[in-house]
Amino acid sequence: IKGVGTLGEHHLKDYFEQFGDVSEASLVRDKKTQRPRGMAFVSIRPRKPEDGPAPSIDELIDKITSADSHNIKGVELDVQEALPKPDEEKKDVEEKEDAGEAGAAPTVEEAPEPEMD
Repeated sequence: IKGVGTLGEHHLKDYFEQFGDVSEASLVRDKKTQRPRGMAFVSIRPRKPEDGPAPSIDELIDKITSADSHNIKGVELDVQEALPKPDEEKKDVEEKEDAGEAGAAPTVEEAPEPEMD
């Protein structure tokens, strides 16, 4: 979420509860000053309505990201789906491959049998 401004985690949690169960709302902070940088992440799980099945994750994402606008206390938010960085995906794959190679059983070459005369 971009454009958070002066909103706090509790504002985000209260607002996004209308879409599902909010498990986390955290502001992105500057590493040195610990001041908010105007961005946040909100983790939401689909909530089962009283009548019918719970929406899928994709349906929930579409509902939230396709809304015309999200406005909390006069602050207009830019909401986008958080995706893993391509470098992180590649790193995860490489780590798994390395672990597979390290854990693989060593190959043993058999010595040729001596010839008998």
